[in-house]
Parts: sequence; C-alpha cells; structure tokens
Amino acid sequence: MQFSSNSIETAYEKLKDVWQNFMEKGVIDQSVLRPEIYDSWIRSYNQEQDYNVYSGPLLPLDIMLSKQQKNKTIMDIALPVMKDIYDMMESMSNTFAVVLFDDEGDVIQIINHDSDVRLGHRCSEIHGATNAPGLALKNGRLEEVCGYEHLYAVAHNWYSVARPIFNIEQNKAGVLGVLNFTSRLPAIKPMVLFGAQLIELSLAREQTNNYNLSKFMEALGHASAIIDELGKIQSVNKRFVDLMGVPKETILNQSLRDFISGDIDYVALLEANNDSLKSVATKAVKHVNAYSDAISLVMDKIVIRDNNNSPIILLLFKEDSATTSHNKSSSSVTPLITFDRIIGDSPVMRNVKKVARKAAHSLFSVLILGGSGTGKDMIAQSIHSESKRSGAFIALNCGAVPKDLLHSELFGYVEGAFTGAKKGGNVGKIVLAEKGTLFLDEVGEMPLNMQVSLLRFLQDKIVTPVGSSHSQIVDVRIIAATNSNLYEEMKRGNFREDLYYRLNVIQITMPSLSQHREDIPSLVKYMLNEMSRQFNTDPICIDEKALNALTNYNWPGNVRELKNILESSLLFAENNLITLNCLPSLLKDSFAANMFMPKGSTNNYEKTTIIEVLQKYAGNITKASTELGITRPTLYSKIRTMDINIDEIRHKQLI
Repeated sequence: MQFSSNSIETAYEKLKDVWQNFMEKGVIDQSVLRPEIYDSWIRSYNQEQDYNVYSGPLLPLDIMLSKQQKNKTIMDIALPVMKDIYDMMESMSNTFAVVLFDDEGDVIQIINHDSDVRLGHRCSEIHGATNAPGLALKNGRLEEVCGYEHLYAVAHNWYSVARPIFNIEQNKAGVLGVLNFTSRLPAIKPMVLFGAQLIELSLAREQTNNYNLSKFMEALGHASAIIDELGKIQSVNKRFVDLMGVPKETILNQSLRDFISGDIDYVALLEANNDSLKSVATKAVKHVNAYSDAISLVMDKIVIRDNNNSPIILLLFKEDSATTSHNKSSSSVTPLITFDRIIGDSPVMRNVKKVARKAAHSLFSVLILGGSGTGKDMIAQSIHSESKRSGAFIALNCGAVPKDLLHSELFGYVEGAFTGAKKGGNVGKIVLAEKGTLFLDEVGEMPLNMQVSLLRFLQDKIVTPVGSSHSQIVDVRIIAATNSNLYEEMKRGNFREDLYYRLNVIQITMPSLSQHREDIPSLVKYMLNEMSRQFNTDPICIDEKALNALTNYNWPGNVRELKNILESSLLFAENNLITLNCLPSLLKDSFAANMFMPKGSTNNYEKTTIIEVLQKYAGNITKASTELGITRPTLYSKIRTMDINIDEIRHKQLI
C-alpha cells in the first residue's frame, strides 16, 4: 500500500502490528484503532472466523436476480451516478470498483476496473467483517476503512469508502461504495458522499406522488399548465406545448417565468377566489419562445385545487389576437452561452474546454478559478448548456449582495419574515435553480456564517425559507467561481475547509488572456463581427499594426478589457477600420516600447511592467496580481526570481 508521508507509513505499521496481535492473541491496542473500528473488530471476533483466509460467500443466482428485481428503481437511479464516479476514478487509480449494495450489504450492481469484486458478494459485517460498506450499514453514516483496519488479510491493501442511501422514510435503501485496491485516496470520500446524496434525492422524488391530470387537461379548450406554489410547471397539455414550440421535456419542472414574461404573483394566485380572480388574472402575459417571436397571451381562467394539502394551480391561456401583432419583439430570455461560442484554440483553452465538457456530463460540483474578465461565467453557462439539465441556470454574485441579505437571497423568505420583506415573500435562488444549475460567482466573498448554511444545504439538499417552517428537497447542481486564492483563504481561516472540498470536486482554472495570446486574433475577429451585427453596420476590420498592439499588450483586465478597448476604438475608426491611432494611448505606448525593445529583453520588459503595477498599488500584492492577471503566488515567485525589492517600493510610497 502506498502512502505519502512517513507519519502515515508509521501509522500503517502500527495498524499491522495491532492486527497481528489480535489474530494471534485476541488482544487489541485501543490507542491505535479508531473507536468505530475497535467496536467492529469486537463484533466480528464473536463470529469466530478465520480472517487469514477469505471465505466471503456469493449469493445463489436466483436470490441475486430476485434482489436486483426488488431494487430495480434504486439501481436505475444509481447507475449514472456510479458511471460519473467511475470516470473520475479512472484517472486516479489502476484497480478499483464502484459498487451498489442493497440494504443487507450484498453487491447488486458494480462497475469494475480490474478488480475481483463480483455481483452477489456479501459485505455486511456478519459476512465480510470490518469493511466500509458493512460499517456504513451498521452506523448509518459515511465510513472509510483503510488497510489493516480491514479484518480479512486479503483486504490489507484496500481502501474502502461507503455511505448509506436513505429513502424518503429515512430507512436504509442501500449503500454506495468505492473500493480502491492500491492506495488511500482522500478524494473518494466527497465523491461517495455527494453521489449517495444525489441518489437519495432522485429516490425521494421517485417516491413522491405525481399528480396526473393529463386526460382532463387535454379535454380543455385552451392551452393549460399546472404549476406548484413556487411557479414550477408540473404538467402541461399538448396545446400549451404546441404554443411554446419546444418539447414537453424542456418545459416540465421549469419555472413558468421561463416561458411567460410579466410579474406573476403566485401567492395571489393561490389566495384568489372567484371575486378576486379578475384582479389577478387580467394582466397580459407573454409567451417566450426561444425559437420564434413572442405571442401575447391573457390568463383566461384559474382553477385552484388542493391535493393532500399541496396547492395545485391550473392556468388556462388564450391567445390575445388584438395585441399579438404588436408584440413581435425578440425573446426576453437571454440564450445561454455554449461551448461553441467560447473562442480559443490555444492548448490551454482546449484543455479548459475539455475538462469543462467532462464536468458537464457529471453530477459533481465545479469550482472555477481565474482572474476577473477571464470568462468564468461563460464556462459555467456552457457546462449547464452541455449538461442538458432541465432546470434554469441561475447566477448569484456573492460579493454583490449585502452580507445580511445573502441568506434570504439564496434560501428565500416568506411574507413578514423581516422588516422590509416584500409582500408575498420571495423565492430563493436555490429553489429557482431546481433541476438546473446555481452559479455562485465570487464565492470567496461569502461570510463564514453563510458558508455554514450553504454547506448544510449541500449535505442534505433541504431548503427552508426564512420565517417558514416548510422545507423542501431541491435538486440543483452547484458551480462556484472566484478570482481569489480560495485555498489560501481556507488556510487563513476565511473559508471553511469542509465547504472548500465540497465545492472543489472538479476544478477548472481559467487562464489570463496574457497566458493565451495566440487566441487574441480569433477573439478580435469574433468580437468585431458581433459588434457589426449589434450596431447593424458594415463589417468592421482592424489593421495589422493595431492587431499586433492588441496581441502584445499585457491585458490585466483580460477578455473583458479587450472587448471594452475594441468598443471604444470603434468610435475613432474611419470607414469601419480600426487602426493603431484608434487605440488608447496605453496600448500605443506599449506597442512602441515593444517595437524598439532589444532582442531577448522580454524578461526586462516583464520586470518593468510588474514594478510599474506594484508602484501603482503601493506594493499591494492582491491588487497588483489582479491587474497583471496572475495569481498571488505567481506574482510572489516573479518578485523573488526577478529580484524586485518589494519593501523598497512600499517604503517609497510612504514617503
């Protein structure tokens, strides 16, 4: 078994000695074993088995098939999650298995990678002694068992992690586990934990009653949709689907606001009776169809039903022929960015898109790192678009929301929850992103107390609005982004370690524009074409000198700065041609300096640029690294290797 440090190797050797003493003398050194392992060894000892020889039984074929038939639902739900974990593990280990166990600890589904684990293996504590799946079943929580903590000698090179899967009644429905056969891999724990929670969420939804009013709705004379109290579409009829012009699967479980524009007060809809219905329903609303022009609609009738105390709202719409012809405006829903709109064919950008595409087809949380203006939001949107998740893409800038309002912004609130709460309450961003993606930009700005709330949601997927006693399970994929060094912030105690590792399952680092200058010509061409289309002008061109100046500039503001420079330069362009004279003086001066720079003096120029930026910010490393488009550690490294006297720079600013 491979270990990364002497201390771990020492602990491993101690475990080995403890195991041998237990096998030979029945004596256990409690100071070495974890309490849960000690308890399991004692329970297993009473089974009086020979743990030097593995005799783990296999289930008979007929019982195995019966178990699989009984657990078909959870197996179908678990399979895509297991495939995602397998894809992640494949780059980390040469021999492992991703396993689904039933509620008795028997293997009912497995994805093997050069391992001997087989369907029908019995891994409960009674049959398999101390191991992670058996321990997880026994203790009802995430468990890991490493090396000689396993009682059977054959498992002394194993690292096993497992977590129970609970159904909606909080009974154990099975266990998700990963068995690695060569080394301890701490990254497995968050995979198994998150994977089990995803399976639980889907299992709970499978058990929840689905209201089936399709026959009734099809008999209605108008397009109709059923929404819940949060405005999520639960069912639609064919007329509604035809009117929207998109597949039914694209509509279900999305917010009505994605298809109908206008300020719809869902609380008022719930409370409306025949007398007050008119004031709620007479607002004109617009169908928003991403594939055609908008169509004006008017709410014609609302039927409110209660089924098991859950409000169901049936909306009927009719086309407003009097206003339709005057509302051929473009869609109010901004199309999401897709990977084909992310310009860049440099090696570093190809790698970013490769990792992002893989992330899109997984269910794990993503952390996007990079400076301001590098396109973190575009990558997040592309991942959502590629993922084919049916819900919406909801973005929240954690640094732009006042700290005392961030909790209510994320989790929502009910009417009267606090002073200033708007009438009817507010649906939180997490719920709005149901079955979709929640993009938490500048997550490093999130205060510690809010980090606790977010971590709790990531663990149980339960949302409780401020001031409410009603909770709900929400299926949402989290993508977080930050331009700060989150790892350093974690070490300083400004960001929770457990939340960091929960968010950082898949990490994508966006390069600064100066790190992929070869993409600048393509970016410029794309942006100029977009500007030409936006302003409805003839094609906009740029001459060679201007393009060279753009290519050689340092771009502290990254792609966002490039776009701003092009837009401002267009104001000075004649005949839609951007020349060197159209560019800001900063870029012209930089270009001139490069033209007369002696060959081989690139490092001197870089050093001069760094010193100038450091002087500009009085030696503030954070501000300087942001403008330079590099990380703080990289800037510190350059300061050392280029022998830049940072103390002198700071001292001069104080004089």
